[in-house]
Amino acid sequence: MSSIKWRRPGEPLRREDISKIEEIFGICFPEDYVKCVQQYHGASVIPYRVDLNGNVRVFANLLSFSNDSIDNIVQAYNNNKDRLMDGIVPFACDPAGNYFCFDFRKNKDKPSIVFWNHEIAVNADDYYPEYLKRFSLEEAQERAMEKVCNSFSKLLKMLHD
Repeated sequence: MSSIKWRRPGEPLRREDISKIEEIFGICFPEDYVKCVQQYHGASVIPYRVDLNGNVRVFANLLSFSNDSIDNIVQAYNNNKDRLMDGIVPFACDPAGNYFCFDFRKNKDKPSIVFWNHEIAVNADDYYPEYLKRFSLEEAQERAMEKVCNSFSKLLKMLHD
């Protein structure tokens, strides 16, 4: 994280502040993320580009733990939970309403990182019941996600100008 410049972070967090959010989500955040977010929650980052499957994704900022922030982590989750698969927890956003998320589905202790595209994401109300006979809602929701990497630290190393 030494070559990364964090801009406009929220007030530093105590571990207890993060534990409250973990309890809401029923997860434990990875320690590398916890150490970072304690100092930099809500901050934007330079460099901010991530190459992903031939596309450039933008890591605009970490979601905030402050209740009064428009980029609050709990609010981001609650606003999208009907389109997020179980075990997917957003932690950073891009400028277009998409999220970098932890994927706890395969490993509760070491979640991977996925990029979640809100324009592709769906919920059951987006389809007529007869459409859902041809494919599952889970298959449709899975299409909204691209695997990024296996850890938060690796994601930070992928950031470039």
